[in-house]
Amino acid sequence: MLHDHCPACWLLPERSWKRYRGVVKWGRGILLRGAGNTIEHIMPQNPNLSPEWRRDLGPNWEEVHKTCLHTLGNLTLTRYNSELSDRPFREKRDMEGGFADSPLRLNKGLAKLETWNEQEIAKRAEALANQALEVWEYPRLSENVLAKDHKKSSEHEGVTYTIDVHPELRGDLLALFEELSKRIRNLDSSVRMEFKKLYIAFKMSTNFVDIVPQKSRLQLFLNMPFDAIQDRDLQRCEQCRALGERRRRVRNLVRQ
Repeated sequence: MLHDHCPACWLLPERSWKRYRGVVKWGRGILLRGAGNTIEHIMPQNPNLSPEWRRDLGPNWEEVHKTCLHTLGNLTLTRYNSELSDRPFREKRDMEGGFADSPLRLNKGLAKLETWNEQEIAKRAEALANQALEVWEYPRLSENVLAKDHKKSSEHEGVTYTIDVHPELRGDLLALFEELSKRIRNLDSSVRMEFKKLYIAFKMSTNFVDIVPQKSRLQLFLNMPFDAIQDRDLQRCEQCRALGERRRRVRNLVRQ
């Protein structure tokens, strides 16, 4: 998604660039920084679309609105965000300060359209993506560098660990781990457990509990606010950092 503070956000016709500060030449156009523009959703964010918008988007307008609203093709830049608001597309195009009146090259294609729908959003997204590839070039690496990177990736692919890599898990400690892992997985159906080389991870979108088996205890790392831990005397818990992430360590969950 584009942001106002992006270092190079949009293109101006060359004749207009002297009006603005903070510009960078690119090809025959100008990459512009700042200038008081804000992000405009061409198809409005308001889910209660007007009859005109529903007609233009078609019978599945609700699904189009849901899937295309925040995509690149439906975003542009303007100084008249509040004036454009939820107006029908043709009003946004033709009004003073509208797309047809915009000095930004980014909006010139919009001035030529009669309607705004899913097909036009997809076409514009593809055009902007292709233009972005010309503006922000990706690094060109030698075959040797690529081969080394591919080799490293291949070495890590297909590595699957099991409980066998944790010989500490036996007897009472194994029973404790099995009971604890059962309760963690019962928190939500999306929780999954993964055995790693040095620990066991429990995750949903990211790890929220890591268990490190030790000789006589289980060491837990909890990804949660320290103040949220319900431990009256706080003797078992210690605030710590690991790999740049704040985690909480419960130190003395020992074998009973």
